[in-house]
Amino acid sequence: MTIGQRFAETASQTAAPDLSILLVSHGHGDFVRDCLASLDAAALHGLRHEVIVLDNLHEPDFATRIGGLHPGLILLHNTQPMGFGANMNKCAEIATGRVLLILNPDTAYHAGDLAQALRLLEDDPACGIVAARLVNEDGSDQRNFRHFPTAAITALRGFGVQDWARQPGFYRRYMMEDRPLDGPTEVDWVYGSFMLIRRSTFAALGGFDPGYFMYYEDVDLCLRLRRAGLKIVVDPQLQFLHHHQRSSAQRGETRLRAHHLRSFRRYLWRSHACLFPPATSDRPDPVPQPLRGALPFLLAAAQLGAVWLAGGLAAALAPAGTGSFHAFGLGLLLVLAQYTLAEYAPTRLGDTPRRVIGVLEGLVLASLPWILLRLIPGGAPPSFLALAGFLALAALLAAGVTYGVTLAIPATGLRMAVVTDGRAGGLAQGLGRPVPVAMTVIESQDIAAGTGAVAQAIAAALRAGRIDAVLLVLPEARDERALRLVRALSMFDLPIWHLRREPGQPPDRPILLRGPLRSRTREGLKRGLDLLLGLSALAVLAVPMLIVAALIKLEDGGPVFFAQPRDGRNQQPFAMLKFRTMKARDTDRRGDLLTLRNDARITRIGAFLRKTSIDELPQLFNVVAGHMSIVGPRPLPLHFHFHEVLFEAVVPDWHHRHRVKPGITGLSQLRGLRGTPETAEGAIRMMTDRGLYDNLYIDNWTIWLDLRIIVMTLLSGAFMAGAY
Repeated sequence: MTIGQRFAETASQTAAPDLSILLVSHGHGDFVRDCLASLDAAALHGLRHEVIVLDNLHEPDFATRIGGLHPGLILLHNTQPMGFGANMNKCAEIATGRVLLILNPDTAYHAGDLAQALRLLEDDPACGIVAARLVNEDGSDQRNFRHFPTAAITALRGFGVQDWARQPGFYRRYMMEDRPLDGPTEVDWVYGSFMLIRRSTFAALGGFDPGYFMYYEDVDLCLRLRRAGLKIVVDPQLQFLHHHQRSSAQRGETRLRAHHLRSFRRYLWRSHACLFPPATSDRPDPVPQPLRGALPFLLAAAQLGAVWLAGGLAAALAPAGTGSFHAFGLGLLLVLAQYTLAEYAPTRLGDTPRRVIGVLEGLVLASLPWILLRLIPGGAPPSFLALAGFLALAALLAAGVTYGVTLAIPATGLRMAVVTDGRAGGLAQGLGRPVPVAMTVIESQDIAAGTGAVAQAIAAALRAGRIDAVLLVLPEARDERALRLVRALSMFDLPIWHLRREPGQPPDRPILLRGPLRSRTREGLKRGLDLLLGLSALAVLAVPMLIVAALIKLEDGGPVFFAQPRDGRNQQPFAMLKFRTMKARDTDRRGDLLTLRNDARITRIGAFLRKTSIDELPQLFNVVAGHMSIVGPRPLPLHFHFHEVLFEAVVPDWHHRHRVKPGITGLSQLRGLRGTPETAEGAIRMMTDRGLYDNLYIDNWTIWLDLRIIVMTLLSGAFMAGAY
């Protein structure tokens, strides 16, 4: 059967094709002809298919070169040449097959069952791309798959590492030389020379990034797909010949290198794969944890050094201006402002554009108190021009070092839990704004499992600190299941997005159903107040706290501090510190036992500490560490109960009080709601009132409310009422 007869037979079938074969020719008409000729009945057995060929150079004799026009072949021409990715997107827009076969013209079918590879893709919802095994003309394996490249790997390849007699171990691991192909094999990325991908998946990803003219567009597509929680598989039973050296030889070497360099720069900007591979759903943070923990200090030190250097340069240019000493003070204020704005959060460090903007915001905040201190009488203030020049230089250097440091850090981005109905798909990439571009799907749930089960799975991931937001991918704009899920998750401070997408169709614009309780600025303001008051209180109370520690030690020789697990923000557990007030052998480590009046477990010094609430002072360390706030709902023991009756089971919206960090004092304390009554009715009534006032505080929070509560707590002694 000729090529034309096969395509005519396909065109006569009324059902939608199983497969759309996409080829782009950049002066490769002869290769296209040979490729199509290889797709004989054995290769396409049992598959309804269509072929879409795009002539990128609009050659006048192109149709003749590829073997003529046929009913089953769609031929497109470009008036202006475009890149490989843009051309493939153009072909995919008119494709009607369930699955797209992205194919290079310099390939040819060699062996295996294409229909089997198609089933491998469609039978596994978690599979995003299936690739054939590419081989050379002599039958040797091309290893058309890799781990994601880094700048270090690319630099080594530039030095010809593939020709070295002894290659570094990390390079061999990148090449996956030890990965056997004895069956379907999961890999990081595959060549764009052969890709089987669902048309709906390709649309959800937004197709290839047209910003790549040539090279790395396949790496970028695979990275976005892997971050969306899907896997990439090589099916070794299906083999295609790939003559990539022959087709590349037709292009100028200088142009190829220029395209390669530009594409690599774009990939590096988007992936942050300088020293480490980029983050994916199965490897959300490729940076070793000790190093990730040290990165905030590295960034802070770099920013501080940049401002200090700006001071030295400004002093050299304008001796009457600002010197290194004052610049160091501004640098410290900048680091403090960055910390309060959560700019050093691990999941944010690799987001270069936002961190550059963040350091400029922090410099503005830090400059205000710094300028006020400089204007205090007692010294010669710098001239306006000298001051403006120094601040501009500080902004330039601080932004520069922030750009450099964060570019070298892989970004985990927004860690998402995706909920789908099983047929709309759970892809979180290519959705456009306002959903952040940098995101990684950590948790995938099918809402068919039930709202309760899905909510429990998301809650468990949130308590473990694994996710930052939820994306609902559902076909209906007002899905009752989505509303029930939002209600079930209302006990958490968790942004929830909704995306309406019909199967096989491009996604709609995502809608933010529920945003965070507080903006970044308001959250930073509260954190700044906590740090200011917490550090100041520790400085003032250091000597009294040492005396208390000595008295506790002298009474029975036991430990000074007592740590008990409590629920923090979003029910994430932490160890709350107190001065030990009970005998060492009787301490309630889990918080299961209620403290009674005249409790025999309490020591003599402990009774005084509990009455005066001095035992709560070590919680200032929790405040500085970020587990608690000065003002907030009081942290209660896990599964707090009264004679085996859980308050969370009888008090409405009990867990809603965990939407914010717990506090040392709060609105409930001002209302005298402290301790536990001795009757069940009184206990439930008090805890109901506690939950009411805690949620009232959360829903109406302002920084002025915090200041009022702090002042009223100190003046009224409310924190000491009812303690025993």
